[in-house]
Amino acid sequence: MKRIMIIIFTLSITALYAKIKAQPSVKPNIAPEKKIKCCSIQRTFKNKINITQICSKEDVTQIELQVVIPYTMCSNLNDIGLTDENGKSYKAIGMKDIPSCPEILQVSPGYKFYWNFEKLDKGISNLNLTENKNKNLPPTFPNWEFWYWNDITVSHCKF
Repeated sequence: MKRIMIIIFTLSITALYAKIKAQPSVKPNIAPEKKIKCCSIQRTFKNKINITQICSKEDVTQIELQVVIPYTMCSNLNDIGLTDENGKSYKAIGMKDIPSCPEILQVSPGYKFYWNFEKLDKGISNLNLTENKNKNLPPTFPNWEFWYWNDITVSHCKF
């Protein structure tokens, strides 16, 4: 009798294991990756700050900038301006890895930081980017200069 119970128990365990193993695996529900399209731009301001790329995310345009020489920097979000060849202005909506003035940051060559704007219209071919869109800001410190880039060609970008 004991032997029969062991055989039944073993068969039950084997059947249970086979059932568990045979169930199809369920993949976790993962949100699809957000598409990011980036476009290489190599425009330098006075051989100090370089626009390296412009990226289009779902509802944000991100401009990547890179320091060319050792630099002390800060920015005011409300004074960063981006316009296209049609005169449309795009609102600045964020900064990353650069402090808000008057706080400053000293960085080495190669340091990257980012300015974010609302999404660009399709089909544009030129942009103007300035750090002093109000044109009435005094420099934060003596010998301070505001960055600007005119006629940035983006017609090759596939946003």
